[in-house]
Amino acid sequence: MLTHLQYFNNEKYEVARYDKALQSYEKASIKIATSLAFLNSGQNIIFSSALTAMMYLAANGVATGQLTVGDLVMVNQLVFQLSVPLNFLGSVYRELRQSLLDMETLFNLQKVNIAVKDKKHAKALLLNRGEIKFENVTFGYRPDRPILKDLSLTIPAGKKVAIVGPSGCGKSTILRLLFRFYDVQQGRILIDGQDIRDVSLDSLRKAIGVVPQDTPLFNNTIEHNIKYGNMEASPEEVIEAAKRAHIHDAIGQFPDGYRTMVGERGMMISGKQSTSPYSYHKFILTMHRRRKATSRSLASYTQRPPTPLLR
Repeated sequence: MLTHLQYFNNEKYEVARYDKALQSYEKASIKIATSLAFLNSGQNIIFSSALTAMMYLAANGVATGQLTVGDLVMVNQLVFQLSVPLNFLGSVYRELRQSLLDMETLFNLQKVNIAVKDKKHAKALLLNRGEIKFENVTFGYRPDRPILKDLSLTIPAGKKVAIVGPSGCGKSTILRLLFRFYDVQQGRILIDGQDIRDVSLDSLRKAIGVVPQDTPLFNNTIEHNIKYGNMEASPEEVIEAAKRAHIHDAIGQFPDGYRTMVGERGMMISGKQSTSPYSYHKFILTMHRRRKATSRSLASYTQRPPTPLLR
């Protein structure tokens, strides 16, 4: 999923969604803390009232000679030994456990190493024609196992080029390097004569439209899944893209249309929701197959990337 959102340059959009979720979580946490404060206050009132009543009765017993001073001290200590552990189990232990979980998450985030970053004062990519050139590129995911060795390749502007070969020969690696998911170990990659390491990641990825081989469906509406290639696309543009991908009629057969929730990989669409001859399985297969064409349509219709890529 992370690679998929990077293909469409939607990191900022997902960060904004995450911030919104964190705000909701913060509000819920404040409500929980407030309710726990009232609960602890009520618990303290009950214990204080019980302690006062028991001490009064014990003191009265000492005054009448039924109890000794030692009995009074014993009653006082028993009540305190009961209240302190209960208070620990009710609040301190819960807060301590939650803090430890948050610390573990924080330490795990600190271990994440961002391999590719923008250079200081990186400039935006300036596109004229869209020529791509690999010059003596060497790269490997492991130092002892290079995938690309001294690769030189020129893709002329406006031309359709297919890279074919057996599995593991580096076809997907070329795309990842072009997107700067990784930096080359030797050589350089140029777009219109500009080294992609010298331009900003945002401008680079906006200039490339990709239809990935794996097309996962997000747990959202059909409209959201279609417009993920360009979150600023209008409803009319989404419908036009769906028509060009030949799935508009299939989507129209659902009661909620483009607002239909599909779930992760389309698992939330049931056969009962369909009132058309399209069965559930046929629709899901159509969505997976046609979403590539829909993404391609959106890339050319709304985003218009100068460099479209198919995987």
